[in-house]
Amino acid sequence: MKSKKSISFYLSLFVSITLISTMLGMATLDWFSTMRTSKEIMEEKLGDYATFISNSMEPLMWDYNKEAIEKVGTMYIQNSEITRLRVVDATGKTIFDERKPTLSLIVSKKQKLTKGSTYLGAFEVDMSLGNFEQFHKYYIKNSLLICGVFSIVIIITIKIAVALFIISPVRSVITRMQEIRGQSNE
Repeated sequence: MKSKKSISFYLSLFVSITLISTMLGMATLDWFSTMRTSKEIMEEKLGDYATFISNSMEPLMWDYNKEAIEKVGTMYIQNSEITRLRVVDATGKTIFDERKPTLSLIVSKKQKLTKGSTYLGAFEVDMSLGNFEQFHKYYIKNSLLICGVFSIVIIITIKIAVALFIISPVRSVITRMQEIRGQSNE
């Protein structure tokens, strides 16, 4: 004999699926929005780094102090967020080029080095979004966990509410109708 599913089961299932779908959709949209904002923040930060590098490299390029350029380049590449720094002179010859391996997304910036109107060279700096990607993975995991817990609480609440406010009154009415029917048969 098949067990008949109750109205509370179907109502709980419908509301749960709706809630879970809505929460997952909102978490996904929020994740994409946060990722875009993070990339904008990283590009702004990269602009700041580019300004620092430019201010450090311009006097060294003017004097063409290759050893000092390499030391400053090595200092900047030690920053955990910077994944590549390449410096070229006015002729396009590479003076410094160091890259760290990364599997994450990268934002890049190229900038000319000048002294007045004199072109001294250029540099290119890459920055990894690795720290932000780790944050987003943590964020999405926690969002899904919260959605799951919230869904379980909602399902239990709906089951209790349906039992108290729908099933109990209907059973009372059925019982009362059976009593009335039994009295009228006598």
